[in-house]
Amino acid sequence: MHLVDGQHVRSYCDETPPLVAMTASHDRTALLLSHRVGGVVRVGLRDGRRQGTFDGHIGSVSVVAGSGDVVASGAYDGRLRLMDAQLRPTATIDLKQGPVQSIAMDVAAGQAWVGTWSGKVNAVDLASHQVTLTVDATPSSVRTLAWDAVGGRLCAGGDDGDLCIFDVRNAMAKLFVARQK
Repeated sequence: MHLVDGQHVRSYCDETPPLVAMTASHDRTALLLSHRVGGVVRVGLRDGRRQGTFDGHIGSVSVVAGSGDVVASGAYDGRLRLMDAQLRPTATIDLKQGPVQSIAMDVAAGQAWVGTWSGKVNAVDLASHQVTLTVDATPSSVRTLAWDAVGGRLCAGGDDGDLCIFDVRNAMAKLFVARQK
């Protein structure tokens, strides 16, 4: 919170939009929306009605991803939440690396890849709910993660403009790092 002469001027919530992130559900019948007060909402695409909610994060939910019967969300509290398709919680994983900024799902391999403010990417096993691998991606926050078309390379983009490409099939070996202008 920012005060001037004892008066409220602005706060983190004033600067964070009510709707922070969204993605389509795996079955493409709904949107998964995340918001600044710690929740995820499933909204039907046919009627706009709320089909489910989860309100378990502390702080703004910066990312939500869904694939198959798994929904993953990450927030300012540094925790990854895993849920089923109806947003019923199945696991909470504290990464202890600052806020979660990005998630890329690989349900076929049974993994979620999670980027944090610390510049690290974590592989989380969806069955055991354990972090199986952590790699340094960028010197700044890992703002976005994406798979290549084949699914063998994971791309991590940082706040500093670095783009890091990892070979998932080769123990997350860094293929290259490129600085974007």
